[in-house]
Amino acid sequence: MAIKFIHSRRLKKILQNEKWFILDIRPPDDNFESHIAGSLNIYIEMFFMPKILGVFKKIPEKKKILVVTRNGRNYMRLVQTLNAHGCNNVFVLKNGYESLNKNEPYIESKNIY
Repeated sequence: MAIKFIHSRRLKKILQNEKWFILDIRPPDDNFESHIAGSLNIYIEMFFMPKILGVFKKIPEKKKILVVTRNGRNYMRLVQTLNAHGCNNVFVLKNGYESLNKNEPYIESKNIY
């Protein structure tokens, strides 16, 4: 299975397209601190807990799915699992959330002091 990557410079256009769904799989604390506006945060470990299979109901099978990791790693098993659940148009943000310019208007952040 070949993994399809999306470079961060394409993210702005993707966010304007209703055919895309942004899935942020970073830990909840990271997501709380800052995240891509409109993304859904489901920590990657939730996909592999046997009693939490309802998590797949939150993922729209017919949309293109952009998986956002912290640093562009730890996606292979999730992409395979999403494919097995009928999500066949899955992409991964190349180099993860850390590659994004945090000053972009689509980044929402909490000022925690």
